[in-house]
Formats: sequence, structure tokens, C-alpha cells
Amino acid sequence: MRTRFPFLAVAAFAIVPLLAGCYPFSSEPPASIFVPDDSDIQDPGVWYENSSHQVLKVQLTTVTDPGGYTLEDVNNDTNPHDDFKPEINVHFQSDDFGNDGSLSNATLRQRGNTSRLAAQKSYRIKLDSKERLWRGERRLQLNKHPFDITRVRNKLSFDLFSTIPHLPALRTQFVQLAIDGQDYGLFTHVEHVGKEYLLNRNWDKDSGLYKAELFHFYYVDALKLDGNGQPADEEKFEQILEIKRGSEHRKLLQMIAGVEDESNDFATVFNKYFNRNNYLSWLAATILMGNWDTVSKNFYLYNPAGSDKFYFIPWDYDDAWGFDQQVLRQGGGEFNNYYSARWRRGVSNWWRVPLHRRFLQQPGNLDDLIKAVAEIRSRYLNDTAIQALLDSYRPQVEPLISRPPDFVHLPIAAVGRQARLTAWQDEYGRLIQELIHNHRDFIDFLERPMPFWSHKPVLEDGILSVSWDASYDLQGDEISYDITIASSHEFEASTIVLDQQGVTETYLNLPLNLTPGSYFLRIIARDSKQPETNWQTSFDLYEKDNRYYYGVLHFRVGN
Repeated sequence: MRTRFPFLAVAAFAIVPLLAGCYPFSSEPPASIFVPDDSDIQDPGVWYENSSHQVLKVQLTTVTDPGGYTLEDVNNDTNPHDDFKPEINVHFQSDDFGNDGSLSNATLRQRGNTSRLAAQKSYRIKLDSKERLWRGERRLQLNKHPFDITRVRNKLSFDLFSTIPHLPALRTQFVQLAIDGQDYGLFTHVEHVGKEYLLNRNWDKDSGLYKAELFHFYYVDALKLDGNGQPADEEKFEQILEIKRGSEHRKLLQMIAGVEDESNDFATVFNKYFNRNNYLSWLAATILMGNWDTVSKNFYLYNPAGSDKFYFIPWDYDDAWGFDQQVLRQGGGEFNNYYSARWRRGVSNWWRVPLHRRFLQQPGNLDDLIKAVAEIRSRYLNDTAIQALLDSYRPQVEPLISRPPDFVHLPIAAVGRQARLTAWQDEYGRLIQELIHNHRDFIDFLERPMPFWSHKPVLEDGILSVSWDASYDLQGDEISYDITIASSHEFEASTIVLDQQGVTETYLNLPLNLTPGSYFLRIIARDSKQPETNWQTSFDLYEKDNRYYYGVLHFRVGN
């Protein structure tokens, strides 16, 4: 067990009352589910001792370059995928990086994806020198987290990750940024994952390191390699997995092929390419923190040089800790009902990914995950540890977010200074409750069937053929399906043209005359024990007028 913060020394082993379905409270913790293995990853604890909870002041002075880009150009860089990538020279100094007397010693550019559309931007600072580094790092990644009311979700996550064995974390730091003397408010620096990340942990700098962008652990043509193990089309490859380190990538494709091939022995494949303790730690902690946006992104894969293993490294957790509920409480905004899918909470969230699905289908693995969630909850993500961190952040964060420039940009629906401050305080205080809810939901939702995909119905010679992939019940209960077709995506009673319940096959063929036009298919899977409670929708999605209708498949009849 690693204890990297002195005030967590007692909290890390505190046993708190656990939820139904987990091991019971006792004075002695049960034997750990994490059995030591020679392939276990070691993330050096000393590296996180400088992960201070104080706010570090950073000052930048822009350097005028006639005919070059300006700070305004940097702030107008709203599309991360186009060729417009303005970068400017700046002079960097901070509380722990004194003035070196140079005109400029770093570059500044904007960073992030959806956050670029927010009024407050996030920035990357890259030092010119490869020798004089800031705390052993050449890049500062200053994240504004504009959609997070609390502005602490990401740091809270990584400070807690750094106490969990088998799971590499990232060093973080609160920063108050000033550019040309203007206060830009509170940011969170998150360690860059690249060459320095490996070297600072005494890991081989030539190891493979990938950032998931749209990666589901199955092969797509964009991942094609040439004869030298290099991407055939690097731009397309990096739309799936961004290559941070590594000279050739054949081992990656071998791992993907093994995971995807349903005919092989999955236990053998998993043990060859993954470390069980790392995988269980990542998935268990992610479930507890409630970062549902980790299906195909927001994680790194680390493949040590000379090894077949791929290790999960977490990334970007400002969508965790009940962010979906924050969105609902504040009126939704551009997110609207994006998070409303029934399958999004619990293990069903990851069911479409072959790695996770096949792991959970293996006998005994679900029980191990339940135990891993309970152990990490009690030892590392317990209420005492979380509250200690939140209490340490608050006197640093609250003065900055309660004044310009941050206060006016917090995504709070309330109007008036006191009402907005109260909303921030409520959200801040709610974080710890969300972990409790996530643990409860994880256990409760295991009883629901898993989501699946529907196929577009076909009408031929007056016969409508409907088919879908089979759902899966983790307890082995029998499953039946309710099939509904309507001419409206809202499925009002007057628009329903087919309503067939209790179907036990994964297809339906019946005579049905449908006039040409648009139709909508909805399939509900129910288990046999508690069909009214334990039911699930398909993965299908229909979007209209900026609203999401989950479990609905649109199809057309005729032209």
C-alpha cells in the first residue's frame, strides 16, 4: 500500500460501512483480492510528494513577434482537428521557477477538445530548455475544467489514484495563471504523459505509450500497419490511438487480435497482455468515481519495452464524481440528456468493448471485481480520505472561484452572487455522496441484463423481419424481449404499429403492412426473476433537436 500524503496515513486503511452485496464490516480487513504478481507495476510514491494542494502562481509574458501569432489567435483556436494551431513565444516563471533573464523561454498554445468552445481556455506551456525543467517536467498542462462547477474533480481523482497500488497516476498542481499581468484564475496542472513521464518513474523511454481517442479494443482499418510496424496512415491511426511513445506497434495489434477473437481462450489472452491487478484497480476505481466517459477514451495504455503487457493509466476525470447529475441540476445546457442512457451506470457502460465484456463473462471475474470495488472503496476511496482532500483544497480554491474571472463563468443556473456561491458550495459538498451512490448502483445494476445492438428491420413481400443481438445476464437468468415499432420516436400509443412482448428468440418475422415512411424500433430486454425492475435497452441511439433517445433505432420503409 502506498501512502503519499501524510494526512491520509490513517485514512488509507480505514474501514467504513459497506453497501449491501459487499463483504461485511469487521475489525480486520479481509484478505486482499489483489494477489502479488511479478508483472505488477510499480509507480514510485516519491514522485507525488510535490503534488501540493497549495496554489502555485505562474506568470507568463507574451513576446511580440511581428507578423506572427498573438494571444488572441491562441484563444481563437476552437478546432483541435484543423491545421490552424497558433503558438506564441512567452517568458515563463513561477513561485518555484525564477526569472532566468531571457526574453522568452517557452511557448504557449491552447489545449483540449470540447473545452475550446468554452469562454475560459486551457493552455499548454512547453519550456524551450530540455535541461532546466519545472519539477522534472518540460510541459505544463493547465486545465481550466470550465464545465466542472467545483473545479476540483480532476485533482481529487488523481490525488486519490496516487494512493492506489497497481495503478499509475499523474501528478497534479493547482495553479493561478497570469498572462501579461492579467489574472486568468484557477487552473489544474496535470502531468504530461510522454517521455518525461517514463523517465521520472525510471521506466524505459522507448516503451509503447498510447492515448485512447476512439479505441474499443477491436481492429479498424485506421490501425493498419506497414511492414515496419508503423501506421500506414498516421493521421487516421491517431484518431483512434494517439502515439505518445514507441517506435513500432505490432504488439498492439497482436493484443487487439487476441482480445477480439472469440474463438480463443480469453483467460490465456488476458494473462498474456494484461496485468490483473492493474486492470481491476483501474475498472474498480473508475466505477466508484463514476467516470462513464472511459469506454473508448480518457485512458492511456502503457506497454513496457520488452513486455507483452498493456497497463491502464487513467486520464481526464473532470466528468466523474456525479458530473452527469451536475448537468441535470443546472439545466443541461449543451449536454442536455446526453447522460440519460439506462446502461450508462455500472458495468453495462463498458459492455460494448470486447475486453471488458469477455472479462466479465469469465467465471469468477465478476465476483473478483465486486471484491476489488469493495476493497478500494474501504482502503483508498473511503469517506475519511476523500473528505481530508476536499478540506485541504477548499481554502485554496474557494477564494479564487468566488471572484473574477472564474466566478462569472461557473456553469451555474442560479442568478445573484449569494445564490451562485451557495450552488458551488452545494456541488462541492455533494462530491463525496456521489461515490456512495456509484457503489450502490454498481451492485444494484448487476441484476439488469446487458445492453445489445438492434438491426434495421427489413420488409419484404409483406413480411417484416426484426433481429437483434442477444442480451446477457450476469446471473444466468433467462431473458425475454419486448418489441415495439412506432411511427414516432416518442412512441405515443396512437403511433404504435407493433407491440410484441415476451419474445424469447432474437428475431421476429411476421406479416405486417407498413406504408412508406420513417419508423422507430425499441427493444427491451427483461430478466425472468424481476422483469419490471431488471430490464435494459439496446445501445441504439436516435438524436433529434439536440435530444438523445437511447434504445431507439430509426429505419425507413420504401423511398
